Amino acid sequence: MQTMVLDRLSISTAETAKVTQVTTLLNLHYQDLCLRLGLNKGYDTLDVTAGTATVTLPSDCVKILSLRYGSRVIEPVSWQEYANLFAADDDESISANHLYYFMQSHTTIRILPIPDTTVADAIDCWYLARPTAFASGSSTPSAIPSEFHDILVEYTIYKLALAEEEIGLANSALQEALRREGSLRTWLGAFEGSDDNRLGLPAVFRR
Repeated sequence: MQTMVLDRLSISTAETAKVTQVTTLLNLHYQDLCLRLGLNKGYDTLDVTAGTATVTLPSDCVKILSLRYGSRVIEPVSWQEYANLFAADDDESISANHLYYFMQSHTTIRILPIPDTTVADAIDCWYLARPTAFASGSSTPSAIPSEFHDILVEYTIYKLALAEEEIGLANSALQEALRREGSLRTWLGAFEGSDDNRLGLPAVFRR
């Protein structure tokens, strides 16, 4: 895919700074597309530690889809709701009927009730995973069907052309990228249905 961008923009492989920029943009759009369309789902189990509310998420987790402790769903709440629940009853066992969590950081959550025993693989975690970054120009975006790899090419050409004030090329590349992304959304909808997170322009194009 890197070669496709370089050829379209007549960039030589000897222009190392430009080549690096192309790879960086391809990765940026790859990660953005995967997150918005839910293309790269992951699963892992999380450990809980006695007396500790903090639980570490998988290193490639960018968005939690579902957390379960056994057959029970751990419900997401805001930090304020979590604080209120903690103040109301902080000694309830994790075996209680209602379980809660809030995002403490991009790598950790806090759960409630706080575990009273240490248990390995206690929580089932389904999440959107950060795709593996391109290591070289020959890398391919494995989370995206091969029929739609050109979406990343068009988005990358759009950003590079815009930076060079080649407005005509930028507009045509953006329109083609959006058209092809629309086709991908339709293709995904045949399997998963609609998703509000798929609506609107990619975040990197919002101003």
